[in-house]
Amino acid sequence: MTDVVDVESSAGKKRQADEAAAAPDNKHPKSYILAVDIERTGKAFKYGVWAVGACFGTDDGQVLEVAQYACHKEDVVDYDPETWSDFWVKFPEIRRKINSFAVKDPIGEFHNWLVQLQEKYGPFGRKYNKRAKLTLASDNPAYDFGHLMVEFAKKGFERGIAEMFDDYVSTEDPSEQDNALLPDERVEVQASLTAPHSHEPIDDAMMIFQQLVGVRKVLAKRASASTPSATQQAPTTAGDATITTAVRTDSDSDYA
Repeated sequence: MTDVVDVESSAGKKRQADEAAAAPDNKHPKSYILAVDIERTGKAFKYGVWAVGACFGTDDGQVLEVAQYACHKEDVVDYDPETWSDFWVKFPEIRRKINSFAVKDPIGEFHNWLVQLQEKYGPFGRKYNKRAKLTLASDNPAYDFGHLMVEFAKKGFERGIAEMFDDYVSTEDPSEQDNALLPDERVEVQASLTAPHSHEPIDDAMMIFQQLVGVRKVLAKRASASTPSATQQAPTTAGDATITTAVRTDSDSDYA
């Protein structure tokens, strides 16, 4: 009987802890962005991930932490011939820089860094969004997170990056969102970028972070300008139910 009581007590304490962590923090709600970029030396799975860069910060543009990890690659022999001749041969300095921060286990160290992020700033996931919302960002999520998922599986990690936290986190691609902006909005976003698109992963991750911050700012500005006031909303009666209609803004879209 004692064992049963202890199990129930432990389950109750865990449930209370989860509920407390998921409760709204109205004084200090936080919204974070984790932008990620990878570099590879070939298209086939056998080439793995050469380097990964990450930029973590708040959605108002404050960078809190950056990281990058890589393994060493020898010129030509460690590259797919087409990838080498069409792309990487053009960037000798970037190749040297990436190799300069090579470590023995880049994927393992990157995974550990992600775990530490959650311990420091989380918990993250949908059920905790009222306290701390995390959005993953990439300029090609299927490519970046897809290949990282393959590498995580090779290492024996149980979950991919979108599900490795306490609950599932969503992903956005600011380069696609940028394509849907008005011309003057795109100019505004571009003007906010300071990180170069150099193909060094940490530079590209910072650029992705800045681009998503910029896109969100112009969409918030557009929504603020187009959202009608309460007195402008038109009530519509359907049978016994009264439905209030309002203009749908971009803040209601999948990009918000």
